[in-house]
Amino acid sequence: MLHTVGTLLNHQWIAYEIADKQYPVAKVNCDTCNTSFIFLQGLQSVTTVGLQGQQPFCHLCNRGFRNIKNLNQHTRSVHQGIYRYRCTYCTKGFNARKDLQGHIATHTGVREFKCNLCGKEFAYKQGFHTHLRLHEMNLKKLQDQ
Repeated sequence: MLHTVGTLLNHQWIAYEIADKQYPVAKVNCDTCNTSFIFLQGLQSVTTVGLQGQQPFCHLCNRGFRNIKNLNQHTRSVHQGIYRYRCTYCTKGFNARKDLQGHIATHTGVREFKCNLCGKEFAYKQGFHTHLRLHEMNLKKLQDQ
């Protein structure tokens, strides 16, 4: 019998080696409100609410998280070394596909995002968008003068 949501989530992650699939939970009841869920995502949502304003935190390093899903992902990757994706070049682990794709560019040199204004190339979409905002701010400064 699994007594806490954390042990239930960890058990399911390890036992079913979940990656990008639906969690294989047939029926789960919330211990706090006894609501039944078909998939684990619903249980994660209610347990965050069921914490009555308390932020979930890692009992190993005391880091706080927005929800139980993020806490469990942290525990698997940081403390257990379990990742959803692995680099085929160096075996470094990632939990987000976009992070793996950006990392692969360090091996291949292929940068997917290119600025049309200055030609600078980026491996990560976020870095590219941040760069574009700098161009926008510089243009706005010139217009204000």
